[in-house]
Amino acid sequence: MATQLKKIMCDMDMSCKELQLITGLSKNTISNYVNGHTRPHPDKAYIIADALGLHVNKVFPNLYRYSQFKKVRS
Repeated sequence: MATQLKKIMCDMDMSCKELQLITGLSKNTISNYVNGHTRPHPDKAYIIADALGLHVNKVFPNLYRYSQFKKVRS
């Protein structure tokens, strides 16, 4: 199943190597995101979305759905 990131990169005719050069993230990390092997931490998702000139929810629509942020009780 193709990820939204993969579809966007294809539409932009952008390779993992090109995105790596723009973001500073490793090619392997980007490849894992593109192929859906791993989900990015929100900070990495924002870096990628910014590099693509898109809102993070456009690139990673389910990012917060799968995040496991826990509220700390005092």
